[in-house]
Amino acid sequence: MQPTPDGPVQPYPPSAPPALFPYPLAIQLKMSRFYGHLFLAANRLYFVCDKAGSAWGQAIGMGLGGAIGGAIAGLATPGPGQSPGMVDEMTVYNAASSREGSLIMEARDISMIKHTIFWRLIKWQGKTIGLPQGMDKELRVAIGHWARHHNVKTKGGFGP
Repeated sequence: MQPTPDGPVQPYPPSAPPALFPYPLAIQLKMSRFYGHLFLAANRLYFVCDKAGSAWGQAIGMGLGGAIGGAIAGLATPGPGQSPGMVDEMTVYNAASSREGSLIMEARDISMIKHTIFWRLIKWQGKTIGLPQGMDKELRVAIGHWARHHNVKTKGGFGP
């Protein structure tokens, strides 16, 4: 409660839950690719899938090369969608729970996050989640801070 000079005690305004920022990301589980956004929450990483693709389509497109290969790769694996903007954790949780290809990763279940010149992955519950397009610098710095806070092992460039 907060006293005011000319009136009764006023309650503090309710604090809003912290907003989560979306980072565009592509992940790969076995031969399936998923495109969406990664959200860093207090004790979790949320990957909300916008679109699913096929690693085979990407591989075939790359193998053909030229305009035809580029067209096939573009059809099979479009980039992540537009950013939804800042959202609260409950909204992200509901989206991740309802969309196929989405993941909710608890910090305690993540054993390593790696972003080197040759390997880009997250080890979660004994599974390897590939990051075929890697993470941009902004996400690497943010996830580096998040990982240090949660004692998650990292390898590679994750900023200061």
